[in-house]
Amino acid sequence: MTNQYCPRAPWRTVAHVAAVVLVVKAYSLLLLLLMFERGSFCDDYALFVHREVGEPRSLRLAEIRRDFFERLAPYDGQFYLDIAYRGYRRFQPRELSGPPVPDGNYAFFPLLPALTRVCSALPWRETLTLVVLNTLFSGAAITWLWFLARRLGVPAWSAAFVALSFPTAVYQSALYTEALVLFLSLGYFWFAERGATGRAAALGALAGLCRPQGILVALLVLPRWCSALAARDRTVFVCTIVGAAPAFGVAVFAAILAVTIGDPLGFVKIQSLWGRGFSPSSIGDALATLLHYEGPPVDPLALVFGVGLLPFLWRTLPRSVALYGTGAVLLPLATGSLLSFGRFVSVSWPHFLCLAKLLERWPIARYALLATFIALQVLVAKGLVGWYFVG
Repeated sequence: MTNQYCPRAPWRTVAHVAAVVLVVKAYSLLLLLLMFERGSFCDDYALFVHREVGEPRSLRLAEIRRDFFERLAPYDGQFYLDIAYRGYRRFQPRELSGPPVPDGNYAFFPLLPALTRVCSALPWRETLTLVVLNTLFSGAAITWLWFLARRLGVPAWSAAFVALSFPTAVYQSALYTEALVLFLSLGYFWFAERGATGRAAALGALAGLCRPQGILVALLVLPRWCSALAARDRTVFVCTIVGAAPAFGVAVFAAILAVTIGDPLGFVKIQSLWGRGFSPSSIGDALATLLHYEGPPVDPLALVFGVGLLPFLWRTLPRSVALYGTGAVLLPLATGSLLSFGRFVSVSWPHFLCLAKLLERWPIARYALLATFIALQVLVAKGLVGWYFVG
């Protein structure tokens, strides 16, 4: 692998870009805090919440209602907390209330729970530590994106600000995996292109341990692997190691489930309770739901954004990057549902590169789009911190 896309940069430049990005991330946290102070909590929230053994649900909800950092762990965040402290398990009937929820917590991958468990050993609160870490992961990822955009001839600051202002980018400050996925996928590509095989493979394996979409990072080295195989180049072995690393991460998760719940494919089966089946034939079903979708409005908007840019990805970006962006759209659609599609697209950095490139000659359109994204992000932030389902 060669240094085709990611040149070395002076530390002063890195520090400058990272500082600007972190200031914007700090603004996002401040926005969430303001929404917490002035907004309302979803009093009819009836889905699963993580509780200590014997802790009443009402007491747990009261704690969440008054605590800012607890409020940054809604919906999926409660499952991650449960895995961190109680391991993979099947729920007891008395733990469930309200609308149907899965009968266990094993739909969620182990990297974030493991990180949560490590943070719990520190002398300060793990939720505070995780919010700070997610902010740093996201900041590092968008700094990588800035340099990658510059190398590809894409307006670097435009790409960074599109990524930062995307409506569901606010999830990168919560107890979700968006910040981790963004960090791991960009880091994987960065090191793979620089020929740092060990670091790329390590980040790829972690991506496979992070969430189902983590396996898609292998697409970033697939064209290079195919070229090396066709040419019988000796680099095919290196490409194979790097490309197989995400699948190794998923295999480790399957082994964990085999030991804990007795079913290595439990994470696939439990997704059906959310109406997600993972089949290429389901892509059409997901698109068909657009006309009568009753979920968060940000999901159909993200569908237009994600699918609409696909032809331009292939025109403006390298094949490997376009392939990854395409996979980031098609894999969620293969579940047959648009549910949470806005979050899934928020980590497809090829889309941000493409959009920045397309708007290069249209500054008015660029500023109008950024203003629209920011306004939508405020609405998503309000719903997120209030535990209203927004994506």
